[in-house]
Amino acid sequence: LHQLLRIADTAIVSILNYGHWRARMSMVMRGRMPHTRALSQPWFETANIRPCTVRDFQDLIRISGIKVGRAYGLSKEREVSVIKPGFEGQSNLFAEQAVFELLRPEKPKGKRRR
Repeated sequence: LHQLLRIADTAIVSILNYGHWRARMSMVMRGRMPHTRALSQPWFETANIRPCTVRDFQDLIRISGIKVGRAYGLSKEREVSVIKPGFEGQSNLFAEQAVFELLRPEKPKGKRRR
């Protein structure tokens, strides 16, 4: 993420949400990684390097010092919901995917070196 924001002021990142209720039920009932329409490939064949939930991704962003411009949860029914900081629980449970606008962190103001 830092490399994306090194070359651009803004980055658009989308994730598959493994916190979605269908994914959770799949793991509880089958004891296996989820296999849904949005998560159609087996976990070992997917290009997703690090599966996560909306909350996990927001934690990563916060820890990394990256700012979020806008964030949206997307459902199977093509419903779009705004993900607001501190209120991501509903999106974590009902959004199959999430899209984040990430903003480059501001550099600390200080003396310039010459």
